Amino acid sequence: MWSHYTNNHKGFCIELDASKLDAEKVSYKSELAKFKLLDIFKNEYGLITTENLSHLIKEAMLTKLEKWRYEEEYRITASHKMHELHQLQDNTKFTIYRSNQEWVKAIIFGHRMDDKVRQYIIDTYGESVKYKVAVPDMRVGTINIIDY
Repeated sequence: MWSHYTNNHKGFCIELDASKLDAEKVSYKSELAKFKLLDIFKNEYGLITTENLSHLIKEAMLTKLEKWRYEEEYRITASHKMHELHQLQDNTKFTIYRSNQEWVKAIIFGHRMDDKVRQYIIDTYGESVKYKVAVPDMRVGTINIIDY
């Protein structure tokens, strides 16, 4: 997952304290859950209930293909109150999600992460979290998470 999600070890991973969050385990199936835009219109006209629509959306959000089972992923549903939309001068859009610092258990740096970015994160979070680094072991093809 480090090569997929952290730009080949140049990024970082945030380890969250699951006891403080309402995280749900992802289901791994041979086919993805079906959710159609038409279902929103059906709900609008009373052809399906809001409860049924919510179930379809949630199932789609919590389903991945079987080939990703090794990730053992959990997901958190963020409310609209937790984010702010931003736009840069070049029209690039991005979203910042607000979280509670108490949720962060550790920050795991990729071993190729820029030192300035790593130091910025350490300066921002201080001693409130643990810091670790993901180091590949090429002899056996694994990643070791060690204290930073």
